[in-house]
Order: sequence, then C-alpha cells, then structure tokens
Amino acid sequence: MNKHNQTAVFYQEKWDMQFGYSSQQFKKSFENGFHKYVAKHFEEGFSANSTSTIHTPFAQAKTKQNRWKALLLSMTSRQKMRTIQAESIQDKAFPLQDIQNVVERMMHDLKQITDFEEIRSTYNITEAQIAECCHDIKILAEGGYLEFVDICLLNHDDKHTRRVEQKAYRFEMNSAGKKVKTNRPNSVFMSQDDKSQPALRIVMKYNANYTRDAQIDLESQLFAAWKAAYCDITHSFLCADIDRDYSCNGYAIQRKIFC
Repeated sequence: MNKHNQTAVFYQEKWDMQFGYSSQQFKKSFENGFHKYVAKHFEEGFSANSTSTIHTPFAQAKTKQNRWKALLLSMTSRQKMRTIQAESIQDKAFPLQDIQNVVERMMHDLKQITDFEEIRSTYNITEAQIAECCHDIKILAEGGYLEFVDICLLNHDDKHTRRVEQKAYRFEMNSAGKKVKTNRPNSVFMSQDDKSQPALRIVMKYNANYTRDAQIDLESQLFAAWKAAYCDITHSFLCADIDRDYSCNGYAIQRKIFC
C-alpha cells in the first residue's frame, strides 16, 4: 500500500495515537543509532589480526559454508542423542509384570500357529512339545536373555531333496542396542530330524546377558531338547513384513512375517 495514500496515513496516525509513539520519532532514533554504530567501527579501524568481515547492526547472512557446518553439527548431535537414548533404554530394567504381559501375547501366537491338527500331523509335532518350547521361551524372555525367537515352517523339496522355507515368524524382543546380523543363532528346536520330511524349526537368539553363569543356573529349568544351531535364518527367499507390535509400558516385542 502506498504510504502517501490517505487511508494509510490515517491508520498510521491512529496507531501512533494508540501507542503514544510516532513513527517519525522511531525512524529518526533508528537512523541516529545506525550512524553512531557505523562511526564507532570506522574510527576503531581494523587491527592486524582482524579479517575483512563487514560489521552491521543486523545478523550476518549465512554463507554456504556456514550452512554446511550447521548441517554437520546437527547430524552429529542427532547421532549422539540416538546413542544416549539407546544406551539409556538398553540399561533400563523393565518390571517383570510388563514383560510377562507382552510375552504372553507372543506365546499365544506360537500356540495359534501350531493349533491346527493338520499342521501338527504334517510337521510331526505334539502339543507337549509346543508347551515345552513356550515354557522355555517364557523363562528366557522374562530373564532378559533373548534377542529374538524365529519360527519357521519347512517343507520338503522333491527336486532338490532338501527342505525349503514355506513361512516364518520372527519375534524381536525389546532391544535398543545395535543388532548384529548373524546366520548362526545359539539354540534351535527341530520337531523332525529326518530331512526328507516337513519340519517346524524354532530358533532362539541369545543376547550378551546370557552368560555362562546364567546358562548354568537356567539349564535345569529348560524342558525342550535344544541344541546348537548353524542354520541360515535370514529368510532371503521370503518377503518380510512387519505385522504388529506388542508393548506394555515401554517394553515391546515386534512380530515379523516372512512368506
């Protein structure tokens, strides 16, 4: 709007009357302050160590180098914050009741997967075996010793006379630390040793908390016939999908489906 417009002048005077301040006085005081600032720095001159930086009463405009530095500092600070948060969550002790609440949902899924008579007969598993596995997984999960539990249905391939993965489920326990990818988990339960027959494979991956002393203490409490595993559980021939999360007051188990 043109400042010489009659309406603009009217509103400007109205504003001056309302706040008791004249725009002309503001302009004059600003110009006087600006001239004093320039005169002061002009009289001081440049020292031997000074650079050719232009001083103004306003903020210095950011150059390209300043923006890159700001971006780098921001990325570094975010990385440090993630590390601090990960360490704080990893060291956090969750109440046993919250862990049990989440683990019970995972156990319900495991029982549901093998609840059909057709699956039990095809993969040669019994209800007692599933109960033993659920008992052991629950004890290890409540103790904070598990990183994930991997359940896979394996079918026999007539062409290659070997087992192929049909479908798999993975339950990843609450862990904020860096997860190391590995093809050699710690313990596995196989419902059928005959490789010419379909089988159900349940794999448990321990974390660093499962020390030798913890293993000795819990050895008498485990029921299933677990053994060392050297199988590939990356499920590279299947497509992964994050199905759902089970959580309670910060503790969570994420379920992935490979099919």
